[in-house]
Amino acid sequence: METHLLDSMLNSYKAQGTQVTLVLQNRSRVSGRVSAFDSYIVVMQAERSEIVYRHAVSSIFPTPAPAAASTAEKRPEQAMPSARPAKTAAPASDRKKKERPGSRPAAAPEPTLNTSMKEGLLRWMQEQKAK
Repeated sequence: METHLLDSMLNSYKAQGTQVTLVLQNRSRVSGRVSAFDSYIVVMQAERSEIVYRHAVSSIFPTPAPAAASTAEKRPEQAMPSARPAKTAAPASDRKKKERPGSRPAAAPEPTLNTSMKEGLLRWMQEQKAK
């Protein structure tokens, strides 16, 4: 039987009892220890046993050791920025009123998909009326 790189990695993780995280193709994560594997599945042991199809695995990496996580918890907490509500862009007609003649135009905020779709639809409707 030919030994693949993934087989040798899973074998070393199983022998050492290393905590690993499997990232699946649908971006979900499965963490635990590799208890068994073959050419089709990987059996993960955590609070419960889970069977993961190998063809669904996108990546595998060892989970940081619990000792490293506990030292990270002892570090002083950094202030987390509070979540702010998203600002809505003022209509283009309001922006034109605020601009003074001879001044540089202010940098327009990046249009969101919703506003650009509305502007495109309005432009199309005006073109249709003109015809």
